[in-house]
Amino acid sequence: MLSRSIAEGLRRRGHDAIALTEDPSWVSLGDAEVLDLARTERRALVTNNVADFRALHLQATEPSAAGHFGIIFLSSRRRRRKSDTGPIIKALEEMLATHAQDDALANSEAWL
Repeated sequence: MLSRSIAEGLRRRGHDAIALTEDPSWVSLGDAEVLDLARTERRALVTNNVADFRALHLQATEPSAAGHFGIIFLSSRRRRRKSDTGPIIKALEEMLATHAQDDALANSEAWL
């Protein structure tokens, strides 16, 4: 749920990342649909939308719920200007290094 340039930067570093804006059919998805898409594709989700996705995280991790492959929240204090793209990529890459397995963040939340 971040800019395409962040996903592109991660791909240049060998990571399988995609931004919602890279597929026109994803742009209009609602929050629950975005989480379902991430689950279907076995992807962790990165977002600054704490209010909505924290609630979805709690719902998805209830007993017998579908779960998810991780939600990484960007603090509202973290700047997200174009000049901050590099530091965000670096922070995500560090997160990937410490959670290298596909399901390392499953049903959990993390913060950048």
